[in-house]
Amino acid sequence: MRGQGCRDREGLAKHEFAVAAMLLGVEEEALSKVVMERDIVILEVTYWCAVDVSLVHNLALLLYVGVLGTFGFEAFQNNGLEELLENCTNEVLLATFTKPMFIAEMEMYRREGITVGKIKCPNHHECAGLIAAKPDGIPTVLDAEARNPKHRDKKFPCTLRRQARKASILLAAARKGHEANVHRAPLCQCCELHQRLVH
Repeated sequence: MRGQGCRDREGLAKHEFAVAAMLLGVEEEALSKVVMERDIVILEVTYWCAVDVSLVHNLALLLYVGVLGTFGFEAFQNNGLEELLENCTNEVLLATFTKPMFIAEMEMYRREGITVGKIKCPNHHECAGLIAAKPDGIPTVLDAEARNPKHRDKKFPCTLRRQARKASILLAAARKGHEANVHRAPLCQCCELHQRLVH
């Protein structure tokens, strides 16, 4: 099963894999092999919704993993691992470029005597960090679960949810009563994933 946004190996830019591999702390070829040759789809994004992970009582929701919606995430019906990594990488690159540009523009305006109100730089660093964190990020938790010979399908989303409860970005949204953008993503079977990753 493949997401609509999936691309073949030739169509996926090499620099996207290089940046994603660097952020995740893995070898580029290893990441490329897992993503492209083994045809893994981990997350299928089906809905935008607000979920306070600490208050989920509905058993059906426990089969989903909440991933904060990053700025500019494509609205495919299904999103695979490559879209998740690509968008996480794009967020980091955008932040790296945007903040210095905002600061440089503000300095230029000041030098020219132009009064400008405060401009807040968009920052989704916490969101990208939540996805790529070590040891609690999605790739690390998935790798650990896939290598476990006694894996269970429900353990992966439960582990991610438990780790996400500590995330300051989710806690702040819950305290303020705001709806955080969350992708609810049905997971593929861990046993299938285990066979593809480990065997």
